[in-house]
Amino acid sequence: MDELDQVSIYNSTITRVMECLSHVVDPELGVDVINLGLIYDVKINDRNCDIEMTLTNMGCPCANELVANVKRVVRTLYELDNVTVNLVSTPVWTRERMTRIARISLGV
Repeated sequence: MDELDQVSIYNSTITRVMECLSHVVDPELGVDVINLGLIYDVKINDRNCDIEMTLTNMGCPCANELVANVKRVVRTLYELDNVTVNLVSTPVWTRERMTRIARISLGV
């Protein structure tokens, strides 16, 4: 497999991870983590996926549930063996990270 094929597979896997994440809904807000802007980075290394995300509030009572749901949906991808979610507090999440869809859904 040449380098171009590897890049294509990498990009395809990232796209599939993001699609999976679009189905993870914040239980308090009722909007998915992609549209809320909670996903900061996704990296694929071999069959491992590292996701860097934040919360709307670092004291969020649903943090464990949200992280578990992120891991659960991404683990459904056959090309991945391990999924790691790293919660980060910087940069701080703000409403500006939300998409138009999230703003309309939340009325902001």
